[in-house]
Amino acid sequence: MCGQIKSCAYELVKTVPPHDTQSPEFLGKISVSGSIPALVDEGFCVWESAAIMTYLCDKYGWSDLYPTDLQARTEVNQWLHWHHRGTREVQLAYNMPVMRPDLVAKGLWTEASIISADRALSTLDRELGAREFLAGKHMTLADIQVYQDVGQCQTQYMDTVDFSPYPNIRRWMKDMEAAPEFNYLDAMLHKICAFFKKTKSKEIKSSL
Repeated sequence: MCGQIKSCAYELVKTVPPHDTQSPEFLGKISVSGSIPALVDEGFCVWESAAIMTYLCDKYGWSDLYPTDLQARTEVNQWLHWHHRGTREVQLAYNMPVMRPDLVAKGLWTEASIISADRALSTLDRELGAREFLAGKHMTLADIQVYQDVGQCQTQYMDTVDFSPYPNIRRWMKDMEAAPEFNYLDAMLHKICAFFKKTKSKEIKSSL
């Protein structure tokens, strides 16, 4: 189905946006954009998830996830770039009101966000109808990047998107979740989503 997902030793440091990520220390030393995730590798700082993943693949030689062949790598890269104005719109449209109400208050959510998100989902479903994974026959960084945008919207997690109109996305997500290493992500997603749902519930009660 896919290449084996590799791992390396790391220390996970939890942050809570926007409080932790807007501090002068975080902005000055770790991520100039104040965004997460961010990686600090022996003093070298990398921000933006795609940059982090490609850096790790190049450092550790994980060529099954990030091919060394120019055309195969470019096919992965185009999806890594597409996600910013593609499936990231799904996050902004459907999850932002729950996960980042501070950004909604700043006017970063509009009805147009829903239109952009649905367009991205239609594109993704169409392309996954023509291939098993985004960049071919096995999982690559392209799938990992795009899955993290849409996978957490499923019923068992944030429960924010109805995927019934997108059969190819549903099939692809099941294939992604069949990887043995997915158990770790599944547990993490349940914890994260439970936190945000609990926070949202408190906000609703306090407004009554």
